[in-house]
Amino acid sequence: MSDYGAPNSPVEDLDLKLWLDISRKRHTAVVCALAKVLDARSHTFVISAASEDLFEHLKSELETYGVTILNRARSRGAFTTFLSAPSQVARLAGWARQHAFDLTLCLDNPVQAAASRLIRVPVATLLENPLDPGSQILRRAAGFIGVPHYLTAREMTGLKIRSSQIVWRYEDAPEAVFFDGFKATPTSRRDMFEELGWPMSEANIDAPLVIYRPADRPHSKREVVEALAEFAKYPCITLVLTTDTKFVDVHSEEDVPTLKVLPPAEDSRRILSLADLVVSHGITLVKEASVVKTPAFWISRTKPKNRLLHLIERGAIAQALTLAEALSKPPQKRQDPAPQVVSHLASDLVAQLESFHELSS
Repeated sequence: MSDYGAPNSPVEDLDLKLWLDISRKRHTAVVCALAKVLDARSHTFVISAASEDLFEHLKSELETYGVTILNRARSRGAFTTFLSAPSQVARLAGWARQHAFDLTLCLDNPVQAAASRLIRVPVATLLENPLDPGSQILRRAAGFIGVPHYLTAREMTGLKIRSSQIVWRYEDAPEAVFFDGFKATPTSRRDMFEELGWPMSEANIDAPLVIYRPADRPHSKREVVEALAEFAKYPCITLVLTTDTKFVDVHSEEDVPTLKVLPPAEDSRRILSLADLVVSHGITLVKEASVVKTPAFWISRTKPKNRLLHLIERGAIAQALTLAEALSKPPQKRQDPAPQVVSHLASDLVAQLESFHELSS
């Protein structure tokens, strides 16, 4: 028995047995959307995950969608170092060989791509970050490559995709799947504040709502005090999304009733749809904010790449070096409500995978 565990009981062979190994939590929304489409088309969707916590999170999300997980296998390890990669690929390939997959779908997972090639399972990949060095492994391993529409002809040429590989230019952003068909409930911020147990005075109820996501690391007391002081300068309502208990320890709702600290919401769609401004040290939240047309600042000194760069260049997201810079001007109330999002990414991708499977068979 390999380190990845024994396979489940045999299941009925269907038209397509697709395998997806999840290595990042941000892929959950895409996985759920794919699962619904694949389930409706009677395909077998086999899911594994890079950690026990990630797998349990994914399982709970899929159960929410009413989708049955036919294989509860779990993989180990992540693509952490060059020296550890070969053993990770070999272990994952040994586990995958037991399941007789028809097709592998890779989302930013070079270990899965390499393992699939090792056991000669056709590989399809959806490139979210095509300009990252790690995408080279995905491009070399895949017979089918989904490429975001915003890449220029020069950037496409730089990917050095072989003529024998099938290229699909997809238009929907992966983050759009998260908001597909979503309607914020309740529809007013006043009702949302009540649900959060956050009474708001009439003097503050109409102030701009700012969502702030600090860096995902422990903060010193001084850092927290300085961050909270920046928000205190402006007449705004602030939701701080963080698991860092230092923010809870330092902040007093009695002293600053217009600021509340919450753990990062698993379903952040409502607050993003009702917010006037998003300020985040992470990439995911600002990209999600752009889907519902909420102004956003990405705080980083790093040069942006991939879709983030595309969004910054077209003005959907702004980059700031510090929180003080992002809040240098008081935020304004949004003029338009969040748009209704309709995403065809999952259904279009499954249709493409079905065609690729027929060609590969």
